[in-house]
Amino acid sequence: MYQKVRSVHLSTGLFCLAFLLMYGASGVQMAHRRWWPIRERVAERSVRLPAGLTDARVASRELAIRGELTAVRASADALSFRIVRPGAVNQVQYSASSGETKIRTTDSGFTGLLNRLHHVEGTWHEYPLLNAWSAVLGLVSLGLLVLGGTGLYLWFLNHSERWIGAVLLAAGGGLAALLIVSMRA
Repeated sequence: MYQKVRSVHLSTGLFCLAFLLMYGASGVQMAHRRWWPIRERVAERSVRLPAGLTDARVASRELAIRGELTAVRASADALSFRIVRPGAVNQVQYSASSGETKIRTTDSGFTGLLNRLHHVEGTWHEYPLLNAWSAVLGLVSLGLLVLGGTGLYLWFLNHSERWIGAVLLAAGGGLAALLIVSMRA
């Protein structure tokens, strides 16, 4: 039994490691923007879509830009919307009378991608890759619970180091409680 639990503990830890490193790197980037700034590149282009479109979803499909449709504003003769994916925002202005469409793309590169992935919330998005990311984060969350449970089990079986483990467990619990209380204050 010990070997099976140990194998589950090690494989779960290795699976979660890459995601925890990504969250750590993006957390450092957000806390210390001068050390690791986001460099945005802006590009503008014009395309012609069929005239007379009144639905932003139809216009976005015509553009074939991957991402999530947001900030839709429609008037009698124009559509304005964004197509967003982690690391890039496409601001679209469409004229229904002429079909003239202006697209302004802001690409924030790998640093911006990490930053946006850090802030993804929810589980159902229009952009399928965000759904996949949310599912993987759910697995990582479950994996961290498994990692903690198997770690406690393995620690409890090690009689010679039980006292130092108890001290570290109490210190970690006390620090977590202190941080939770300080965030609420």
